[in-house]
Amino acid sequence: MDDEFCKKQFVWGRRLRDGCGVLVVVFLIGVIGFKYNGADNETWVDSFFMASITLTTVGFGHVTSVETNAAKIFTSIYCLTGMGFLLYVITTGTAFIVEGEAWELYWRRRVRKMVQQLNNHYIVCGIGRQGMVVANELSNTNRPFVMVEYDEERVKELNKLMPDIPVIEGDASENYVLQAAGIDKAVGLIACLNDDKDNLMLVVTAKQMNKDLRIVCKGMDVQHMKILSKAGADSVVSPTLIGGMRMASEMIRPSVVTFLDKMLRDKERTLRVEGVLVPENSSAVGKTLESLDINQKAGMVVVAIQNPGSDRFHYAPTGDTIIEEEITLIVVGDVNNIPKLEQLVA
Repeated sequence: MDDEFCKKQFVWGRRLRDGCGVLVVVFLIGVIGFKYNGADNETWVDSFFMASITLTTVGFGHVTSVETNAAKIFTSIYCLTGMGFLLYVITTGTAFIVEGEAWELYWRRRVRKMVQQLNNHYIVCGIGRQGMVVANELSNTNRPFVMVEYDEERVKELNKLMPDIPVIEGDASENYVLQAAGIDKAVGLIACLNDDKDNLMLVVTAKQMNKDLRIVCKGMDVQHMKILSKAGADSVVSPTLIGGMRMASEMIRPSVVTFLDKMLRDKERTLRVEGVLVPENSSAVGKTLESLDINQKAGMVVVAIQNPGSDRFHYAPTGDTIIEEEITLIVVGDVNNIPKLEQLVA
C-alpha cells in the first residue's frame, strides 16, 4: 500500500514539476520574444508585463508593439501554446487536490512528524476488535503509541476516531512499515493480527529490528503459543483461554469479576493495577513501606512486590517491608497518580 502511494506521489509530482517547468520556459520565451519583436524603446519590464497579461489572458491591451507580421505570428503562437501549458498545470493541480492526493500527502507527512516526536512508545499492529480495545486502553492510561493497519478504509475510520494518534497504513510484517512506526525507539509491540502465521512473521521481523523490544502477541490457536514464544514473543495471549477463564470466573466468583469490570469501566477515574520500578540509587531504598506512606502521598495501594529478575511475587506486603533497588511495586489506584509514586521512589 505504501509503495503504491509513493508511486502515485512520484507520478503526480513529476506531472506538476514538468508542467511548471515548461510553463516557466514558455514565459521566458514570451519575455524575450516581445522584447525583440517590439519597438526599440521598449524595456524588459514592458516585455515581462506583456508576457504576463498574454499568458493569463487578462487583456489590458498592447504594452509592446505588435505591428509587424513576425510580431503578430509570434504573439498568436505564444497565446495558443502558453494557454495550453497553463491549462495543463491548472487541471493537473486541481485533480491533485480533488482526488485527495494532496490531503493524503499532507496527512502522511503529519503522521511522520508525530512519530518522530515519540520516544519509548508502543506499537499496536492490527486494529480490529481486540486491537481497538488495546488502543483504547493505551489512550485511557496516557501511553504514547502508534497504530499499524493494512486496510485503507479502516485507516480512514481510525483517523476520525483518534485524530491525535498516528496511524501507519501497510503490512505490519514489512520492515519499512515498522520503521515508519518508529520501532527503533519503541519499548513495546502488540501483535493483534488475525492469523497466527502473520503474527509469527511480525514477531520475527520486529525482534530482528529491535532486540530489546517487549512483544505481546495474540495466539488464536493454543497449539501455536509455544511457537510464537520461541520466535521472540515475550508473552502470548490466547483469546480462547481468556474467554474460558472469564466464563468460569463469572460462574464461581461473580463479585470479583464485577469489581474488576467496574474498575476498568469507571468513567470518572481510570483505576488500574500498575507496576512501578524502584530505580537504582533511589531515595526510597532502605526505607519501609510504612515510612513512605504511599497510600496518603501518592493515592496508591501496594498489593504486591516483585523482586528483580524473578517472576515470583510477595503478596500483601506489610508496613515493615524494606524497599530494595530494582524491585517492582504492584499497586492499585488511579493511573494519574503514577507520576506521584514515581517521584516518591525516585
